[in-house]
Amino acid sequence: MATRTGYFNSVNGDRVYNADDMSSYFAGIFTKGVLLNYKNSFKVKANGTMGVIVQSGKAFFGDGKYIENTADEVLKIEPADAILDRIDLVVLSKDTTNGKRTAEIKIKTGKASGSPSGQELLNDEFHEELCLAIIYVDAQTNAISESQINDTRLNDELCGIVESNLADILNAPLYADGAGTHNSIYRGNSLGTSVSKKQWENISNGTFKDLYIGDYWEINNTKYRIAAFDYYLNKGDTPMTEHHAVIVPDTIFGTGAMNSTHTTTGAYVGSQMYKTGLTSAKNKIKADFGSSHILTHRNIFNNAVENGHATGSAWYDSQIELMTPNNVYGSSLFTPVSGGQTIMDNSRLDYLVFPLFVFNPTLTVADNSYWLRDVALAEQFCYITNRGTAGTSRAGNSYGIRPSFCIG
Repeated sequence: MATRTGYFNSVNGDRVYNADDMSSYFAGIFTKGVLLNYKNSFKVKANGTMGVIVQSGKAFFGDGKYIENTADEVLKIEPADAILDRIDLVVLSKDTTNGKRTAEIKIKTGKASGSPSGQELLNDEFHEELCLAIIYVDAQTNAISESQINDTRLNDELCGIVESNLADILNAPLYADGAGTHNSIYRGNSLGTSVSKKQWENISNGTFKDLYIGDYWEINNTKYRIAAFDYYLNKGDTPMTEHHAVIVPDTIFGTGAMNSTHTTTGAYVGSQMYKTGLTSAKNKIKADFGSSHILTHRNIFNNAVENGHATGSAWYDSQIELMTPNNVYGSSLFTPVSGGQTIMDNSRLDYLVFPLFVFNPTLTVADNSYWLRDVALAEQFCYITNRGTAGTSRAGNSYGIRPSFCIG
């Protein structure tokens, strides 16, 4: 019989219900995940040993079954490898194989490797796992620190937060997905150590679902942070048609000079930085995301300078470039605008500040001063100091390389 009903009072035992019936009732009302603001919501913390503390909380699995932790629980982490790193997972695990009826909190120990990855979550007819945290067990670690714990409770693919389906029933969404909405929300969550298939799909279809400004992937020791969505869409002499996320790393990719001498001849396009200085950064970015996911679009760059200001520009294919002052702090500031009688050639697509720096201005500061691509004077380009101030410096000086780029 395909139709199920409930719940009715029993008359002479003609209505009998079990735990599965009760669980299925909740499965239709709530999504799976951790119950937010219930006790300590299963937060995972370091305890100064080769172990972690999983705090109190409550979570629902996809079929409505639940698990509750009423007090802190200490989980032991296996000893670190002497040479290789390892990734462990802290999971909520449900098992109904061979008559089992259990749910528990446990560690899924990874394999030590030169390129470690955590075990796959087990989700099938008899199992379900929700990942609370990723533990980076570095070689020779003798105590887990907070910096080695990556909270994944808010990641919908790994765990998620319990939400009510009543909003869908009432057809009253709080907002519509898309660039306009997602450019207006700062979250700053970890998105994992690589871009998942679903995340690629949500970028390419333009919904940007579960992706927000400030969210980041930490790939090969670099935090790549989402700075904007569809910033270049429909712009260019050949308009960009692909949906995309603009990415800015938190830290620099080494240092270099704009030119070998103190000159701005040829502006950005004529600079040593444009020609060869970005090569190392480009190689790492393409290796970390995959070359096919680094999008090419058309952009307008200065290519001539007279009397300390840009006098020419043209359209170029662009992938990975130094940012403009406008990208970082929303103003040209030190970029020459007018000589009193002449309007300078400041043609550009990058005239708007990235939302990332609007919502979190502290991220304009990197681990070193870094170059911007605008000419300021005959011998100087614009840059950002490691104190967070905007400035200019002679082209032959060496500063950080912190480019932006589009993925999709």
